[in-house]
Amino acid sequence: MSETEDAGGPANVPPKRRKARRKKVFKGARLILGGGLSSVDCIVKDISATGARIKLPDVTQLAGSLSLAFGDGEKLEADIIRSAGVELGIRFRPGQRPTLAPPPDLLETVLFELESPWLGEVLDQLALTDAYHEPEVAEAAGQLREAYEQLRLAIEARVGSY
Repeated sequence: MSETEDAGGPANVPPKRRKARRKKVFKGARLILGGGLSSVDCIVKDISATGARIKLPDVTQLAGSLSLAFGDGEKLEADIIRSAGVELGIRFRPGQRPTLAPPPDLLETVLFELESPWLGEVLDQLALTDAYHEPEVAEAAGQLREAYEQLRLAIEARVGSY
């Protein structure tokens, strides 16, 4: 077995870059631009929990923020992260999950939970108590915060980014 195979795959396979699994779809939708001042019909070619690949009818230079609206009334706020010819890559704003997205796998669910601010909020509240002035409590809280961040970064590296 080669070093590359030990690291998780053959040398000619690019690393996984996306945070969430994609689902191939071919669904008509509408991009709403400028807060509703204009719109463009499009086809959603694939979609994930975090973004989508969009095909436009013509080469169009778009940038910034938009809304992706489906005929069933679902509307998702997004940012354009890639534009190439008639295709766009968009990233959905946090807190939204398209109904067409495939279900998350367990590691994606863990990463989602780790990205929530709950532990930071708990440690911030702890810092307001008298117990935090005890050196061992303050040190343990700092170590926990650091370990939590290291774990989040390690899982994010494993899952990839969109």
